[in-house]
Amino acid sequence: MIKHTDFQAAINLAQSARRNAAYRRRDAGDPRNPFRAKAGREQEFLEATQSARAYGLILKLLEKEAQRRAWAMTKPARDGIRRATGIFIRAGEIALATLGMAAAFTLLRLPAPAIQAAAIIGVSVALAWAISKK
Repeated sequence: MIKHTDFQAAINLAQSARRNAAYRRRDAGDPRNPFRAKAGREQEFLEATQSARAYGLILKLLEKEAQRRAWAMTKPARDGIRRATGIFIRAGEIALATLGMAAAFTLLRLPAPAIQAAAIIGVSVALAWAISKK
């Protein structure tokens, strides 16, 4: 694996090479029309244009690689958040499903202790089941 300093040095080198190619292109180009070469300097203008494009592509690839590495470094945190979210969502769904018993007991007008017991049992079962899944 390439060290970060080597990678950043490659990016810096590509930036400076692209900048130098752009300077050569500007020097060989017509001051009034930057898309044309001065008379007699067409070859130099063409080479500088091709170099600037090539270094631009190289720089784009290096920057994409840097972004990919940064994204890969956040993978453990993203996985942990995804797991925790899954546990909480599953626990909530199960709690809603099991609290349905407490709601049914409420509709049947059973005594309060039975409703509370059903709610506590439902939440406990939901939490245990959600934790045991992960």
